[in-house]
Amino acid sequence: LVANMPGVQYQWFTCDSGSVDPGDTLRTFTPTLPGTYACIIKYQGCSKTSDCIHINPLGIEQGATDRIRIFPNPSSGQFRIQVERPIRYTAFDIRHSNSHLIHTGNIENGHDLSFDLDLAPGVYLVRLIGKDSILHTKMVIE
Repeated sequence: LVANMPGVQYQWFTCDSGSVDPGDTLRTFTPTLPGTYACIIKYQGCSKTSDCIHINPLGIEQGATDRIRIFPNPSSGQFRIQVERPIRYTAFDIRHSNSHLIHTGNIENGHDLSFDLDLAPGVYLVRLIGKDSILHTKMVIE
């Protein structure tokens, strides 16, 4: 989950129980258990609470690296992504390790995507998004 307001304080919490973890104060939050989550955003003495969003992180398929092949990896920004079962996935995104969205698109007619992106060196997360699941793997840019 990502809150998109610069220069504010964040506090993520569980809507179902109202429980707050004092450490969950970053702009991004990755739940490890299924539940409904929201964020309190504080700015200059005022606060606003986001809508509650239901998340089921267990819907992320394990062994995703067996189904997504990125090559070469590491690369300089020119790379290909092959998907084992493309019919299940309709979209993709590439995020920097700080969760910043770099590139997004649709998967159409095939399982082989080619890229030539001007990316800074670092570790990136590649996600394939389907109706019922998300596959993810890491990619390194040198």
